[in-house]
Amino acid sequence: MIVYAVICRAKDATVLAEHSSESLVSGNAPQVTIALMKHLRDNPDLVKDGEMKTFVHSNEEAEDDFFQDFMNVCAMQMDGDDLGEYYFHVFCKDGVMYCCISDDPDTRDQKV
Repeated sequence: MIVYAVICRAKDATVLAEHSSESLVSGNAPQVTIALMKHLRDNPDLVKDGEMKTFVHSNEEAEDDFFQDFMNVCAMQMDGDDLGEYYFHVFCKDGVMYCCISDDPDTRDQKV
């Protein structure tokens, strides 16, 4: 299920459109996602044009990696059903970044 989605311009991470499932997320998902979009803008090698990538945030203890460290710095707080993991599906194409947060690791099920 998609809990938050955003579309941004790649050059400046300006939000063009966003949608939140208020009944599912009452944390800081929008702020964290915008911070991620700005980080991806500043580090374009993380998701190249035409590429899709999924970043995973786990509420469980996990190995340190770029994304876990990033989420800890952002103090990711997502309430709702207390899911163990959130998936940030990111796609960049022609100067536009698309991102949706879901509780489903399978990108084929995402209808953004």
